[in-house]
Amino acid sequence: MKCPYFIIAFNAYSALALAVAGEVQSRTTPSTSCNSRNFLDTFDERKALPVSAGPATAVGIEGALNYSTFTLSDDTLALLIKPPSKPNFAAAGLLDQLTSGGQAQLLPANSTVQYFNFESLAYACVTNANPAPISCTIHVIGIKGKAYGGGQVTQDLIFNPGPVVTGGVAKQFATSTFPQPSFAGLVALTLSITSAATSSATNINIDNVGYHACIGK
Repeated sequence: MKCPYFIIAFNAYSALALAVAGEVQSRTTPSTSCNSRNFLDTFDERKALPVSAGPATAVGIEGALNYSTFTLSDDTLALLIKPPSKPNFAAAGLLDQLTSGGQAQLLPANSTVQYFNFESLAYACVTNANPAPISCTIHVIGIKGKAYGGGQVTQDLIFNPGPVVTGGVAKQFATSTFPQPSFAGLVALTLSITSAATSSATNINIDNVGYHACIGK
């Protein structure tokens, strides 16, 4: 039986995603004239502040995307989980969403980024308490621009780290690819946890975000 928190959160995320869809689809129809670039965002060029230093650093702009509600973390702050590119990764969870009033979301960095094709992602779920990796399902919603038919595409990501042993080997992030052209021509992408192995507050951790962006000339 799913925890009531996740059922309520999922309904709230779905409603907010629909509202975002109405907003982002009003963007100007992307031009076919753009600089086409591939990106792999690893978040490793910056320093993640330790917990003792105060509020975590917001990721903000990375590559051609704005990582809304995501904060910067590193492998010294999550000893039981191992990011594929060291040392940093991006994390979003209950606290981030409550304090920012939003949800875990990827948006174009600015008005020159006309659209992006979302291609690959490394991901994990971690409890806020330990922090320890836990099993979860992450629901991904891609919102297409009008020039690409509008509407939404979805994909569920399963993370199952198996038993966690204190002092044992750190768990790896899972990886997933996203089919093209289904996840092409996006103007927003949201991520939410729809189920998890515990009712504790849970973070979505991501790394090695691969995508193609069309940047206006």
